Amino acid sequence: MQNKEPFVPNVIGLKAQITKIVFSILLLGILTPAFSQNGETPSSKMTLQLLHAADMEGGIEALENAPRFSSVLNALKAEVENTVIIGAGDSYIPGPFFAAANNQSLREVLGREGSGRADILMLNAMGFMAGALGNHEFDAGTGTLASLIATDRDYVGTAFPFLSANLDFSLDSNLASLVVDPGQEASTIPNSITKSVVITTPSGEKVGVVGMTTP
Repeated sequence: MQNKEPFVPNVIGLKAQITKIVFSILLLGILTPAFSQNGETPSSKMTLQLLHAADMEGGIEALENAPRFSSVLNALKAEVENTVIIGAGDSYIPGPFFAAANNQSLREVLGREGSGRADILMLNAMGFMAGALGNHEFDAGTGTLASLIATDRDYVGTAFPFLSANLDFSLDSNLASLVVDPGQEASTIPNSITKSVVITTPSGEKVGVVGMTTP
């Protein structure tokens, strides 16, 4: 991929490509009350922190960078109670790190070995609440993508839903069964694909997230 700009400090080793995945963040219950029918200003306000990361694409360097990124993430989460964590695509990329998770010696750690499963379990551990489908999610085929999303014996799959409002999975035998209705609470539909979700913050505010995948 070309023309990436640093998203977080270089020490973290992550980059984002904003033009590839576009999220519409609908702050339900935050922006909507500001335009109430009676024109009154809402009496209460909420601070929402959106932590957004793209192109996680774990390589060998992830052995050092993932703990560093997780530390930054945890520090930021501790600062704001209402924090939403979103992945904007390319959660993994085929390569040595991706393939290493297929080693049977990792079964005890992963639950069940399989290429890319270490990448997914790291996102789970970091508390990602939803993630867009980018181009690299499809690099190894839809069968591999399905095997990363779904549970497999002790492998728990994605603890979050993958999002894309403009991709049609109805004719794909690997992914069609994972698609669920849009607009549901994200925490209630792990191991799935959908167009949009609602994330309820600790203060009870509802945040809508719509995933879009560009060509």
